[in-house]
Amino acid sequence: MDIAKIRKKGGDIAAAGQQPGAPVSAPATEPEQKAQETLEPPEGGKETAQERIVTKAEDDAKDTTMELLTFALAQEEYAFRIDDVEEIIKPQRITRIPRHEPFLVGITSLRGKIIPVIDLKKRLSLDGETVTDKKRRILILKGPRGTIGAFIDRVVGVIRPRSSKIGDPPPHLLETEMRFIEGVVLVDGRFLSIINTEEALDITQSSESKGRAS
Repeated sequence: MDIAKIRKKGGDIAAAGQQPGAPVSAPATEPEQKAQETLEPPEGGKETAQERIVTKAEDDAKDTTMELLTFALAQEEYAFRIDDVEEIIKPQRITRIPRHEPFLVGITSLRGKIIPVIDLKKRLSLDGETVTDKKRRILILKGPRGTIGAFIDRVVGVIRPRSSKIGDPPPHLLETEMRFIEGVVLVDGRFLSIINTEEALDITQSSESKGRAS
């Protein structure tokens, strides 16, 4: 599945005022002239209109749009930064390897290149049976040590929230749980976790051993 097509589909629907899956549309920045017209005149001891314009422009520059690919796992939705996703493929032949972690399904060939494939649900220690229907896909991702495939239950779509809408993971989570979550975004009244690609795709150590090391 071509990532560019998924991006275009999300953009076309957003332009029509609809939401693909559960995307969050990015509000347009108001022109500086309009902002200046709506500001109150400066008063003694208060910030001047020009200072407010400069502050607003700085805030807008920092509040960038984040593009995320959303997907389902164990009846919940998660996301990867779309820049970390190379492509999406249908399940194909996987060769198992000896003495591997439970989340490592095996290895497969992608255009002549051998890559490891993990079960992302097991990697994140999520409950739920393995999905075997036609919607199941393998995300080809940029891992910390090279390309890696990750089984997911199904692709949902693309969302583009502002960076200011991304919150931190709940502080009450265990450290071994928090390291997999980069942030949380509210989409249509429900929370969606953004997966930390570097941590989730580091398969050189199991989650248990890294948890003990921390």
